[in-house]
Amino acid sequence: MKEVRKQTSKAQPKTIKTYVTVSALFDPNGQLTPEYIGWRDGRIFHIDKIIGVENYPQDSAVNLDVKYTCLVWGKVCYLYFENWSKWFVEEKVAA
Repeated sequence: MKEVRKQTSKAQPKTIKTYVTVSALFDPNGQLTPEYIGWRDGRIFHIDKIIGVENYPQDSAVNLDVKYTCLVWGKVCYLYFENWSKWFVEEKVAA
């Protein structure tokens, strides 16, 4: 008789909004480009590349203005500019 083992599924990490410090530049045409992300423990991460930018209307239900898809250390991350005043990232934490 074969032994039947229950498959245990690993809990998927949940995503939380984590506010961060961002160093960004405005070019002469007014284009905002984030360059560095400052984490709460003092680490600073260089944004290697901006892969995409999504703009949202001021009255959108998502309450943010711009979503940047970034490449940091070879990994994709999402950086948000909320209400043109605060930056946050999606941080993965244990469920």
